[in-house]
Amino acid sequence: MSARSVLALARIYDERADTVRAIATYRDYVKKFERADPELQVRVQAAQRRLMELTPVERARR
Repeated sequence: MSARSVLALARIYDERADTVRAIATYRDYVKKFERADPELQVRVQAAQRRLMELTPVERARR
């Protein structure tokens, strides 16, 4: 699945208030693309911020 597709899926889960799936998908996206090209880093950072908003566990990891 492409980077855009994974992020879109995470956002869909988030919009539908499916927090468990949103968290898992955001986490997957951040893990897979944390070393992506610089032009993708803005999206990766935004996904990381949203992940931290959804769960306090992610705040402790950073």
